[in-house]
Amino acid sequence: MFKCPNCNELISEKMIACPFCRHEISSAERLQAEKDIRDEEEKENREMLIKIQAAARARKICIACMVIYMILYIIVAGFLGLMGLNYAFAMVCIVGVILFAAINAFIIFFTKIFACPHCGRFLYRNYGPYCHRCGGPL
Repeated sequence: MFKCPNCNELISEKMIACPFCRHEISSAERLQAEKDIRDEEEKENREMLIKIQAAARARKICIACMVIYMILYIIVAGFLGLMGLNYAFAMVCIVGVILFAAINAFIIFFTKIFACPHCGRFLYRNYGPYCHRCGGPL
């Protein structure tokens, strides 16, 4: 299928003339339409790749921030415990870090399993073989 150069209606590649406006399709127009379709598909693929790369970078940044936060939290809790200021507070901090890590690991794991491989977005409800956001196959 491609668009008629005269009326922009979708027509079959096998048509000699547009059934809507009766414009005769020359071979040069047909080749140009096919090239335009290929260019549009390549543009969509590039945009999708950019979105996938951005989602991957965002995940990496999220994981790095989580690791830095946990390390700082453990250092603060360790100093408080070593200094003998408040042993109970240090233990609460360490338990908090462990719970925080477990919850974040579950969230990252859960969103990665149920994410579209093309756009990287989370699939809340998907009733079919295609992503409901980008239309890519699952």
